Amino acid sequence: MGPHKDGAEIVEIGLGEGPARDCWRKLMDAYTPVFPGGGSVMEEAWRKVHADGEAKGETRGEAKGEAKAVLRVLRARGVQGEGRQV
Repeated sequence: MGPHKDGAEIVEIGLGEGPARDCWRKLMDAYTPVFPGGGSVMEEAWRKVHADGEAKGETRGEAKGEAKAVLRVLRARGVQGEGRQV
């Protein structure tokens, strides 16, 4: 689901009980997002956040893999260490 989900919930909560909320809920039932592909500011922000998160995850995964490789080499050479396991 696109970035509209949380914003729609916040608006609905802010409307409280009554006809405005009823109207809002009907609008949201019929809402068909054009995300992705609409080129909106929200889409650009969503893509940036997710691209940054994926890049950080890949970097962490690579670093963790390299750390494990170093530990394997050290263990194979008989070096024992203390501390946290990777």
